[in-house]
Amino acid sequence: MIRWNTLSVAVLIVAGSLLACKKSPKGGEARPAVGSCDMRSGAASGGSSICIDFHKEPNAKVREICSPSSGYILSTTPCNRAGSLGGCASENLTNWYYPSTRHSKPDDVEKECGSGKDLVRP
Repeated sequence: MIRWNTLSVAVLIVAGSLLACKKSPKGGEARPAVGSCDMRSGAASGGSSICIDFHKEPNAKVREICSPSSGYILSTTPCNRAGSLGGCASENLTNWYYPSTRHSKPDDVEKECGSGKDLVRP
């Protein structure tokens, strides 16, 4: 089960990254979200504490991955950014990072963003 959850997290993050090539149009401001996937309680987070805002309606595969059986919460509301270190925004989604063994300061989040994504503050 843990292997599937790790794979699910990787698939969701990679799929979102591949779908998002354009930068956030507002230069670092958070975009409106149509829903979210809170992965902070998932067993296989890979050391990260993440919540993903969707700027477009998530497809069936994403809804399947972001399910209670995986330990995640799919919602029609945006991620709660309280306590967030920051996010990496792309055209279709924003990954919000929270303090964890992998991310302890905003600089850690900035390293996650890479090219094609904007660092956004909570």
